[in-house]
Amino acid sequence: MSLPAYPFRQITAPVRRMSLPTRVLIIDDDRETTDLFKVILEPNDFDVLVANSGQEGVRLARSMQPDVLVVDMLMPDMDGLAVCQEVRRFSNAPILMLTAFGKPSVMEQALDEGADDYLIKPLSNTLFIASLNKLARRARLNQKVN
Repeated sequence: MSLPAYPFRQITAPVRRMSLPTRVLIIDDDRETTDLFKVILEPNDFDVLVANSGQEGVRLARSMQPDVLVVDMLMPDMDGLAVCQEVRRFSNAPILMLTAFGKPSVMEQALDEGADDYLIKPLSNTLFIASLNKLARRARLNQKVN
């Protein structure tokens, strides 16, 4: 005797993360860009903080201790390299540098100043999220080791 044929239906429960959302600080002088990043990241388990100037970003990085920072290279008050240098004085949080410049010398300088990764705009949402997740994973592993 065979069983009746029923369409297979997979029942899955929502995936629950056992950890807190990744706290990311976006430092970019363009408010449209920071608003867009919030819209992209918040549904993907990120707690997004925003600073629209380099100085504000350094202040927030010090007080809020984000898991990951995203820093725009070109800002009028304090460029991304200066932000990176200042943040490195008090934090080891991973820094993802974003810029429209793809010159190798600029990339090398950003990495030498303490950036952990470097992406060139425009970029895909999935690449952006994957890069942030990679940096957050690495930061969590480093915290466990230390």
